[in-house]
Amino acid sequence: MTLNPHCCIYTESDDSSGLVSCIAGRFNDPNTSDVAFVVEGKKIHVHKAILRMRCEYFNSMFQQGRWNEAEKDAIEIQQFSYGVYHSFLKYLYTDSVDSATTEETVELLHLSDSYCERQLKRACEKILWQSVSVENVTGLIAVADKYKAESLMDYCFKFAYQHMTQVALSGGFAELDGALAKQLTVKAAEMGIFKT
Repeated sequence: MTLNPHCCIYTESDDSSGLVSCIAGRFNDPNTSDVAFVVEGKKIHVHKAILRMRCEYFNSMFQQGRWNEAEKDAIEIQQFSYGVYHSFLKYLYTDSVDSATTEETVELLHLSDSYCERQLKRACEKILWQSVSVENVTGLIAVADKYKAESLMDYCFKFAYQHMTQVALSGGFAELDGALAKQLTVKAAEMGIFKT
């Protein structure tokens, strides 16, 4: 009898010792990391190999001879806050987004857009859906427009239509960019929101 060496596959179901758990456990581990990002004076310890596999931006950054950062042990980040950059790097290890304030999630959306991380961008949009209110919907429409966050834009427009009177009377509506205010008003009219 001949055994096929490729037919026997065993997978371990214990999540605590699995590959994903092991990788997540090495996030921000100074004992195993080979690079640190310094944000607001605080270090976040990571692994170039993991970042290169998970993010095209980092894959490009860490290729020999392409960027100055490829050879550095510590890379300073100034354009994003510590909490948001920490959440971003942790996401690359865990595929989950830490809960954050609306402002931090908007900043994470900006970061994901800057680094071309579409999956994280979609996750941020979905998180922001949960925080939409009459008071902030116009601001989130502007954010969605700025970062081309289509699902967030659609969600905000639908919310605004359902609460059009309150939204139109809010201070945020008056501050909305003219083109966006016009787009919102025209679509609301097309939906029959302003029937007499």
